[in-house]
Amino acid sequence: MNVLLWDEPVLHARLRPLSYLRPIGTCRLGLWTLSQKWIQALGQGADYLTLPYLSALYGQPSTDASLLVNAAVLPQTALVASIRALDVGDVLYAESDATGTHKNYLLAAHLSAKGLSAFVKDYHSAKDASFDGLSGPWVKKTIAYRASSPIQTLVYPWQFFQWNAEAIEQDVSVFLQNKSQTSSRLGAGVRIYGAPSRLYVAPDVKMHEAIINTEEGSVFLGKGAVVEEGVLLRGPCVVGAQARVSAGARIKGGVTLGPHTKAGGEIHSSVFMGYSNKAHEGFMGHSVIGHWCNIGAGTEVSNLKNTYSPVKMWSYGTGTSGTYVSLADFFGGLIMGDHSKCGIHTQFNTGTVVGVCSNVVELGYTPKHIPSFTWGRASVQDKWTAYALDKACEVAKRVMARRGQPWRAEARAIFQHVFHNTAIHRG
Repeated sequence: MNVLLWDEPVLHARLRPLSYLRPIGTCRLGLWTLSQKWIQALGQGADYLTLPYLSALYGQPSTDASLLVNAAVLPQTALVASIRALDVGDVLYAESDATGTHKNYLLAAHLSAKGLSAFVKDYHSAKDASFDGLSGPWVKKTIAYRASSPIQTLVYPWQFFQWNAEAIEQDVSVFLQNKSQTSSRLGAGVRIYGAPSRLYVAPDVKMHEAIINTEEGSVFLGKGAVVEEGVLLRGPCVVGAQARVSAGARIKGGVTLGPHTKAGGEIHSSVFMGYSNKAHEGFMGHSVIGHWCNIGAGTEVSNLKNTYSPVKMWSYGTGTSGTYVSLADFFGGLIMGDHSKCGIHTQFNTGTVVGVCSNVVELGYTPKHIPSFTWGRASVQDKWTAYALDKACEVAKRVMARRGQPWRAEARAIFQHVFHNTAIHRG
């Protein structure tokens, strides 16, 4: 049966800026993307059922009978069993997520071809984020999901760094059930503190004179990763396929470096989705960096206020306006959307959110919200210089080509959609 990872409109909106240019399922938490987690859990491939402006690039949905799964929900053993047991026309829903933020929302549905057609029609014709999929001609029965453990659903982008350490441990444990971990591929002078069984080194990893500590979590080195001399890796930690860690870097607990990431300096409790660079010195903690970003040399990210009060971060909400939301936590660093960059020695304020396709150049600490498609600093009147759409596309195409990734015409249409829909934030 086809599996479709569905982007619920409310959740896709709340997960901006990380979701502006992509389906939720392409985002990474722990070792895998959310789609990879569901592929692993269900034992079969999955496609995306996403918002209309993203569909041309990320695929049109199947027209056959399908199992629909909310892409922002993390798989759990009991939940997967309940999803497998659904009959055609059954809709499984949760009364609340683990944080109590999101109420009465669809977890999964078993749809006939006719039911899927009706669902997609209503989904793609919705004028706002109110479509929830819980009622319509595709529904024969709604079933409330009951479980001893709360459902983990990504409702805000900062949950990626808050949940990453636990996700690494869960994902690596699942991975190692089918693989044999080994320390035989370690290069000269590599020292291990803690259990070697919590270390996995994939083929073609290059590493010499590094320190690996697994006492507090697993360390995973993906295929073709390069760990230069003098690096410290403390678990839980993932260095993805073809990622590179610069000499002398300190990669501490709760860090995921996605594929083709370049990392240096000190990094703690942060997620790099993939194909992004922070290759130089500077501290970054409790942060999420999207795809195709670049962090200038010497950049520092504040993740704790001197007052030790809870951090607030900008949330785009479900419409065009946004507001600051308390993390109910003392730690919160930087969230940066795809294709954004910052100059050397940038100083990011505690709890800063940067949209997509922005170039950050600031003297002193940055504002706590930097809109999408901006260039340079905010003016005295709090208006931002827009980053020209054609220029943003040109740079993105050039950056992707350097990593052997194609730029497609459909991507420009997505950029254009987001450019126009974020104009309100630029003033």
